[in-house]
Amino acid sequence: MDAATGLVWGVKTSWVSYITRMSDGVVSTSGGAKRLDTGEFHFPLASIDEDGARFVGAVRFSGHFGMLDVDFGEFAVTCTEGIVDLSVADDDPDSIGGRRTVLVLEQPTDEAGIVSFARPLLTARGADLFFDNYRPGTRFDRVAIPARALPAAGRVLTSLSES
Repeated sequence: MDAATGLVWGVKTSWVSYITRMSDGVVSTSGGAKRLDTGEFHFPLASIDEDGARFVGAVRFSGHFGMLDVDFGEFAVTCTEGIVDLSVADDDPDSIGGRRTVLVLEQPTDEAGIVSFARPLLTARGADLFFDNYRPGTRFDRVAIPARALPAAGRVLTSLSES
């Protein structure tokens, strides 16, 4: 399982390490998501349309005797007005269309049919998921997806960035 078959994301190494160091810290996956030997998470590709791609599965981080419980999944990569982003399903009433944009995906590279974003940046709404422990604009771990899953507008941006 790699980025040829879905979204691969390590989230934030320091966050995952923080959770796993807790005496009751748990990192778990569900819905088809898996944790890879690299420590990254793999979310299988579910669908592709003109707006982008959706991925199934979720990752959950819990600890502090139930006071910390972060669960996110049903990822989507979309491109709107030249900005590629990563969003998750969200039932917060302030969410647009039941989704929360977590990362802005920057600096894409395409190698052998895999598009990697080396510098994903946390959004303000994404910072809320991490209890504001990370400021908006914080770099998160690399995101990689199959090139065919990148929306057409994002593919144009990728080819321009490689020129």
